[in-house]
Amino acid sequence: MPKVVDPELRRTDIAEAVFRLVAREGVQAASLRRVAAEAELNVGSVRHYFASHEDLLIFAAETMYARVTERVGEHVAALDAGADKRASVMKMLSEFLPLDERRRDETTISFAFLAESRLNPTLRALAEKMHRGPRTLVRHILRAARVQDVETNTELVCAVLDGLAFNAVHVEGAPEGERSTEVVGKLLDHLVADR
Repeated sequence: MPKVVDPELRRTDIAEAVFRLVAREGVQAASLRRVAAEAELNVGSVRHYFASHEDLLIFAAETMYARVTERVGEHVAALDAGADKRASVMKMLSEFLPLDERRRDETTISFAFLAESRLNPTLRALAEKMHRGPRTLVRHILRAARVQDVETNTELVCAVLDGLAFNAVHVEGAPEGERSTEVVGKLLDHLVADR
């Protein structure tokens, strides 16, 4: 009797193989053949679930984006349930910083997909979504805190998050971990104090 495979679980396993390759070697390494080998499948199995290489990359990036969004949503729910406001906001924003191995890999993968979107038009819509997502969250937080000039300050907070994240995964000795959260915390304190 043939083994029954859950298609969504298999697609997720294949996406995990993409993540590992992209984190180690960049988007160019995530060919169908290499992804199949990383997932311990044959190329035909990968093609069964994804019509093209672009479909595979888009699914992997969407999967990663959904995971981050889900974690941020958990912090929003905690805030709505009465959790400490400042701590909840810091937890939300910290999801966009490479503070542990999981988030470091996600940050590395995100920047790799964003860079690839410059050359690959099929990834551009996803890159725009990855750009808008954090800005929507930050804008919401700043409005709730009644910060002045929400649009400009949204870009300011996101620029700081993007810069800290980029440098942490690309520049040896750049601020990371606790130092990164201190920087974000100081910025938030400044914005809220100026309202």
